[in-house]
Amino acid sequence: MRTHLVFLADARARGDSYGPFDLVPETTHRFAEGKEGTVRPDGLLHYGRTAGDGARLVNLAFVEVDRGTMGGPRLAAKLNAYARYWATAPLPAGMRAGTIEAVQGGRKPLWERRHPAFPRLLFVLTGTGQAGFAHRANALEIAARTPYVARMLRTVPAGVAKLEDLEADSAGADLWWPIADLDDGPAPWGKLTGTRLGVSPCSPAVVTVSGGRTSRTPGSGSTPNTA
Repeated sequence: MRTHLVFLADARARGDSYGPFDLVPETTHRFAEGKEGTVRPDGLLHYGRTAGDGARLVNLAFVEVDRGTMGGPRLAAKLNAYARYWATAPLPAGMRAGTIEAVQGGRKPLWERRHPAFPRLLFVLTGTGQAGFAHRANALEIAARTPYVARMLRTVPAGVAKLEDLEADSAGADLWWPIADLDDGPAPWGKLTGTRLGVSPCSPAVVTVSGGRTSRTPGSGSTPNTA
């Protein structure tokens, strides 16, 4: 609820379209057998903006809120599960693997059955203080370096923020640390990109509809400060 309220307040201040029912509780997404073959976000964010040309844009985001009950390894496991879900592309019924049809693009991403674009990933952390936040943010970045997750993050924007910072400022402030590379420094969540290692983002998290604070550390780079 606290996360929802900071987005509500920010939308009202900016004149954006985000109401009481725009953080939708998500159902379980199953991509493989067993407990580890599912992801269940805390919510799916539908945040509307108006572009300069008057087009209405809806930003979609899977929101994960942790109140200090998960350590770095569990958060990293969640990020890995999203990467597996993103990459899962089953063959259509009746199509066999290894056939010409399968090789030429018979597989479609599983997530396309539910979403027009793969939502951004927003991790909101609270309940551990600044040092705990920095530790968990670093765990997410380490997971992001694995080839499997890195492939997803080239096109899927992902960020982590401390809830207390969002409440003190706003959800749209420069408080979201890009999980793919914390050294890029914090940015507004709507300006996070999937760019990594020079790969241009395809903006998958934007759908066009017709009609202690976290701070930079001194020096050349910037990471969540543990001071």
